[in-house]
Amino acid sequence: MRTLPAFLLLLVLPWLGAGEAGDRIQARIDAAARDAARAAASLTPMAAPPVASAPPVGTIAISSVTRVGTGDVPRYGRLELLVAFSAMTGTKYYDVRTDVTKDGIDLQATFTAPDGGIWRIPGYYDGTNWRIRFAPDAIGTWNYTVRAVDRSGSYTWTGGTFTCAGSSSHGWVRVDGRWLRHADGTAFCPVPHNTGWLPDVELPVLSALAADAPAGSAPRLLSFWLSQPWSGTASRHVIERIDASVWSYDQTSCAYIDGVVTRAEAAGVYLMPSIWAHDQLRTPGIPWSGGNWAAQPYSTLSAAVDFFKTTAAGSDTEQWIRQKNFYRYVIARWGDSPAIAGWVGAVELNGTTGYDQNQSQAEEWTAMVDDWFVANDQYRSRNGSVPISFSLSAEGSGTPLLDPLGVLSQRAIDSYDAKFDDVGIASQLATECLALGGTKPVLITEFGGYALNATAPDIPATQPLHLHNGVWSSLVAGAAMPAMLWCDDTGSPSSHYPLLDAPMRQHLAHLAKFIGPNTWLADDTQVIAVAATGARSADVRGWSRRIADRGMAWLQRYTGAVALDSAATAVTCANGDYAVWWFDAWTGTETTSDQAVTTGSLTLTVPDIDNARPDIAVSWQRYPTAPTNVTISVPAGERALFTFASSAPLSRVMTLPANGRLWQTADGVTTGAEITTVPTVITDPSRRVIYQASAVLGLETFTFAATDARLSRTATASITVTNPPPGSSIIPIENVPGSGGCGAGGFAGLGLLSILVLLPLRRMRRSER
Repeated sequence: MRTLPAFLLLLVLPWLGAGEAGDRIQARIDAAARDAARAAASLTPMAAPPVASAPPVGTIAISSVTRVGTGDVPRYGRLELLVAFSAMTGTKYYDVRTDVTKDGIDLQATFTAPDGGIWRIPGYYDGTNWRIRFAPDAIGTWNYTVRAVDRSGSYTWTGGTFTCAGSSSHGWVRVDGRWLRHADGTAFCPVPHNTGWLPDVELPVLSALAADAPAGSAPRLLSFWLSQPWSGTASRHVIERIDASVWSYDQTSCAYIDGVVTRAEAAGVYLMPSIWAHDQLRTPGIPWSGGNWAAQPYSTLSAAVDFFKTTAAGSDTEQWIRQKNFYRYVIARWGDSPAIAGWVGAVELNGTTGYDQNQSQAEEWTAMVDDWFVANDQYRSRNGSVPISFSLSAEGSGTPLLDPLGVLSQRAIDSYDAKFDDVGIASQLATECLALGGTKPVLITEFGGYALNATAPDIPATQPLHLHNGVWSSLVAGAAMPAMLWCDDTGSPSSHYPLLDAPMRQHLAHLAKFIGPNTWLADDTQVIAVAATGARSADVRGWSRRIADRGMAWLQRYTGAVALDSAATAVTCANGDYAVWWFDAWTGTETTSDQAVTTGSLTLTVPDIDNARPDIAVSWQRYPTAPTNVTISVPAGERALFTFASSAPLSRVMTLPANGRLWQTADGVTTGAEITTVPTVITDPSRRVIYQASAVLGLETFTFAATDARLSRTATASITVTNPPPGSSIIPIENVPGSGGCGAGGFAGLGLLSILVLLPLRRMRRSER
């Protein structure tokens, strides 16, 4: 990345707005510094910087920075630091402003990665201690410093270091075009639900959710509100509060969220907390009944209509400054955890007073919040997007435009247009997903079947049918994850949407089982469409999503006029032999058949099933084609890089060369562990190994295999290496210890073999001599 000259930065400042200019420019400067450092840095661990000199008497001073725990920190795991002060003037610990009138404090750590990348992470106060939480993303030695600033001055503590080791974690969830991926590139498509404002959001308990998604299934996700706007139980009080004129954060409420995050990490369940809810930003009756604006500390700063106002007279408003402090606190306390899969910035914005009375201002606020998280949530930010969403409630109003400014990272909706319709909910959610889709992730952050017959002649929705149809249709119609069922039942007569009972949980478990093997769900070449059912289109509806050689569909019997047996839909796909899995979405059972495709179209015909079955799911995947053996030349004693490109998720070395040697590699250059036994899984995600030819001239062969745990066939290719004699036309690659030369191996249908001799590099090196 290139940095902007100073005069250009001055030109763009007016466009950014006075309140946000510093944040955005600093974010871009930091990103440029990370890119430049990574390009220039070696793999040699950095030396610890010198310890800062003693501060002047009376200024802020850090007495110690100690680590919680010992040993290596796992990749994406937590490093936690306790920061103790020997002097401090600031008393408003939750305000990063440090001028004399605000009396705040700013605590921040700077972490330097093994490759020179820079991470700036804020600290927070937990009521007793100052803490800094950080999660590293790179294996190796890290260095860090801690800086504190208040109105008395500043102090920098230096000399921190730790080692990051490998782990099995996939890392944080990030936006990748229209889909979601982990930091390591793994697709992310969990099975979610939403318990919202409940006093105890872990219903059912997170360990039970984990048990519903055993190995091979998609993970589970829980969405919930960070607090109850009407205070509720002590652990669910609104987090921001004013104590003795000091703006602070309720530590009982924060400790509750700490516990939810810790238990989610242990259970392997993901979380999507909602930062703002409509109720807390609404004056009663404007626009909906109820509202708890008066209980919010922001009511001391502005009217409800102005909560979304971010600037006044060219400066940040006090309410916007306080909000940014709160977001900073949320990131500092919980943002490091990969269990946080994203954020809901605001729940049902059209239920707030500010949106009702000044819609454009509220919409501009969503863009400001999105921008803030892009610039400051370093864990989840990628390519100008971050997994944060803002929902509108759709109830009798069709599908509202959710991204009016065109700048939000995601699109979301809370859908209640079909809350009384057990069957029609499928078409409702699918239509919304198709309408909102495009280049950004689409989320149905709430939907539900209304359990009370409150509006005659509506018939109450029934579960698990309503849940079943909503989650399946939203998945195949292109949602980034299945729709989130709203569950708010507390046992009171006004509870409308039941908690997940055993039958409902079982349906979500079946869905998780179906999603699990479909690892392609973040592929950017997907086609999402309504499934054509020909003459049965009036009675059988369906939707599908697919890539060239695999896909999924769900067919629903919309009327009782016909059975699903023999209903058919056709999908475009690459020619070849396919495995087809018919999945009974009500029992979780699966049957497999094989089909050959020679015309670029796969016809999926529903097999004989129970005539009463209301729907069925199907997925398909092409078998690997027959391998082609390849012969290449590598000079005696030299090294070459072989890339075994394959659509199959698992590649192995099956046999070893008789004379040469093979190594794993993580970057295509550096040798890792030597491969001395077979079969050995290739650890590099790009399926590369480094080969070194022996000094013995002649032929030798070693074998690769590509397999997919879901398919019954394994495709194998042999790589035959010849050692050309001296004086041949092959120009040898320099034998640099620890580095590979060039070349690639593979087989037709699974990948292409390419031999890159790098002649320009060789000639350049000769000229340098």
